[in-house]
Order: sequence, then C-alpha cells, then structure tokens
Amino acid sequence: MRVWTCTVGAVDGVRPGADFPLRMAVMHAYWLETGRTPTFLSSQWQDQPMSQHDAIAPDPDHELVDHLITYRAPQGDEVVASFEAIRAAFLDVGHLVVDRVPRTPDRTVALRKIHEACMASIAALALNQE
Repeated sequence: MRVWTCTVGAVDGVRPGADFPLRMAVMHAYWLETGRTPTFLSSQWQDQPMSQHDAIAPDPDHELVDHLITYRAPQGDEVVASFEAIRAAFLDVGHLVVDRVPRTPDRTVALRKIHEACMASIAALALNQE
C-alpha cells in the first residue's frame, strides 16, 4: 500500500490539541481531491522532520519544473486568439456550473477541474508554440 505523508514546519506557538483541527483540514482536503474519505489518518508530534536529508536534498525534477512553469508569451495573433477562445469556452462552462449546480463540495471540485482543464489547455498551447 502506498501512503502519502506530509510534514508541517515548526509548531512553536501551536496550542495543545491543535492536531484535531489540523487532521480534519487534511481529511477535508483529501475528500475534495479524491471524493473519498480516507481509510485512516494519523499525526504525531516530533522534535524534527523524519529525515533532514529529504528536506534539503536537491530534486532532479527542478529542470522539469523550470520548463513547465516558465512564462511563455503567446507568439502571434493566432496563438493569442486561441488562448482567448479556450479561456472564453471554459468561462462559459464555469458559469453554467455555477448557475445550474447547487453550491456543494462537489460543485467546488467541478469548478477546480474546469480551472485545471483550462490551464492545462493553455499550457499545452504555450508549451508547443512553433
């Protein structure tokens, strides 16, 4: 079984008993991302991160991040028009969801997915300009 773990920084000043609301926040975020309740959730107080090496070791994916996140201005009127057309279509879909779907966590997930799809479409255009 694969398990996701997360370490939060220094907890100086965090009140005793704060682990419950923090766990609830993580559980809610997990539910929003997956649509499922986690089968288990644990937390613990400790004096240092599990591995100091993990916190400071350089990751080879930095080059990939630079490639994916670097701003690329649209090159030419046709690309600008494509950006605008894609954004307009996703705006229409987003407003349709807001108008027709009750305000629930599921609607929030739908809007997030619309945003992700819009951004992925624009990124695909930006990354593949000639």
